[in-house]
Amino acid sequence: MISKEEFFTIVIPTFNRFNELVISLPQFLKLVSNNSEIIVIDQSNDGLPQDNILFLKSMCSGANVRYYLSEKPSLPLSINTGAHLAKNDIVFILDDDLDIIDDIIIKHLPYYSDLSVSAVAGSYYAGNYSSPWVPTEISGRAKTLASAHMSARKEVLLSIGAATWLKKPFTTIDWELAESINKFGKVVVAKDCFVFHRAPSVGGCENQGFRSVEWYKNTIHNHYLWLRNRRFPLSLLKLPKHIFTIIKYNIPGLSSLISFDFWKDVIMPAVKSGRNTYKKYNKIRPSEIFEDREIKLLFETKKFD
Repeated sequence: MISKEEFFTIVIPTFNRFNELVISLPQFLKLVSNNSEIIVIDQSNDGLPQDNILFLKSMCSGANVRYYLSEKPSLPLSINTGAHLAKNDIVFILDDDLDIIDDIIIKHLPYYSDLSVSAVAGSYYAGNYSSPWVPTEISGRAKTLASAHMSARKEVLLSIGAATWLKKPFTTIDWELAESINKFGKVVVAKDCFVFHRAPSVGGCENQGFRSVEWYKNTIHNHYLWLRNRRFPLSLLKLPKHIFTIIKYNIPGLSSLISFDFWKDVIMPAVKSGRNTYKKYNKIRPSEIFEDREIKLLFETKKFD
């Protein structure tokens, strides 16, 4: 049985959400033991003021925390880089806007006693406690997961990783990552393990409260890449689901999707962009990490300083 005293790493990607992070981080700090660590990868546009850095460093004193600043915002790059930097075998990926209502560590770790388990998909309440979200499961395998609340074996994240050819808002990352990991091992659902996802409208990946032409173009671009990366005939069989998902998240509605202007200004440029990205990476799904020059360590604290 894997216990909480085993080694694990919590990776927290954060983007333009300092005020949210200072609410969440103390809760995460309560989860870590002597052997565990937290890695924060901050992608904020203008860096962090020195006062904020000192405040965070003081907050993290007495725990094993490394705080990095990256040059560009990228959720998949942050996930992959966090796994690369992790010293421990089990890696948790947690959003910067979560409230901890369960001891998620105790609930995740026992699943890894089964060597066939590669990742655990956690659940969450979306904005209020009347909206529970539990990952879809078929035959004991999660068909999706939330990169806001998940864990995986480090070796799996290093081998599979999040697809870094996706563009912000990184739509499809959760479904596609679950599908990719399931090819390597098994993603299981922690049905009884919840966090509360505050999901503010600012910062993050702009999946809530933000819809622009660029948002739709990048979303279709991401769906195109996911579709192309599937082998035939699966790509053809899954095409209706992609179309349905794009329609579902299209706030203006179906009428806009079939309008000439939307096709001219959004759909066709998005498909062209996706095709160019696919060719750029020689049709191979990339799972890159930040290069050394793209990320720097702002501070490090240790349990026994």
